[in-house]
Amino acid sequence: MPFTKHYRNSVLTRTSLTNLVANGDASDGTTEWTGSNATLSASSNTLSVTGNGGSAAPRVLGYTGAATIGNKYYVKARIRVTNNSCTLIRTHLGGVWATVVSSPTANEWYPAGVVINASSVYAYTIFDHSYADAATANGKVMEVQYVLAIDLTAQFGAGNEPTTTKMSADLLHYAPVTSWFDGTASVSTTYTDGILTHDDWETFNNKQSTPLEGSVVWNPASLADGAGETSAAITVTGAALGDLVVVGPGVDTQGMMVFGWVSAADTVYIRLQNESGGTLDLASSTWNVRVFAQ
Repeated sequence: MPFTKHYRNSVLTRTSLTNLVANGDASDGTTEWTGSNATLSASSNTLSVTGNGGSAAPRVLGYTGAATIGNKYYVKARIRVTNNSCTLIRTHLGGVWATVVSSPTANEWYPAGVVINASSVYAYTIFDHSYADAATANGKVMEVQYVLAIDLTAQFGAGNEPTTTKMSADLLHYAPVTSWFDGTASVSTTYTDGILTHDDWETFNNKQSTPLEGSVVWNPASLADGAGETSAAITVTGAALGDLVVVGPGVDTQGMMVFGWVSAADTVYIRLQNESGGTLDLASSTWNVRVFAQ
């Protein structure tokens, strides 16, 4: 008889995702980017958008191709301003604006991860920083890193689009430092407190053997919202690329995201990412990992 089982945080499938933004890491300078009332420059995977006094909201535009009205898109970047005069940082896709942060603090990086329901075919994603007036905006700098724009409806199907939290978690697991990829990537998608069908459960369960184990004593630094830290390398003999890593923190993580991954043969890392909205400081403890062959 068919039945279902609950299984928390298990990587069961890989989904092919396409980043609609070319040169999202600014590795090719300002190529594919256009400034509006701003001058652009790029260095060390960072795109700088400097107001030229033509508007109170200097912006940068990256081509994504015409949006499909009604489709949901995930837009993500790391953004900061280098001044305390900015009143608002926003992002835009498909005719819809979304706030990243109001009254940002100078030199503090903010994660811009939003899901937007497109209302027009406008073919660019935009990031801008706003000021009291054009004169104040003149010379002010916004820095942008690791831009993603993904058509969730096209890639998951209408009604199956993941939430912002789900996308942020899966991308952080895929690329623990940048949460970014260029072109098309195969990204693991997880079931979080989801209900698995009998067939899903059997497919997962039949792959498992006795897990490999390791641990590390770790005292993470105090992490501001949007900041993260990676543990020291954990030796887990027999671990291989592509294996599933389950992490057992030794403390309450207070809502922070935690991921483990195999970086090379026999080597595992843990990534701790604070997206709680405030600063968190976890105590030192022993962190355990279990590695399951895939």
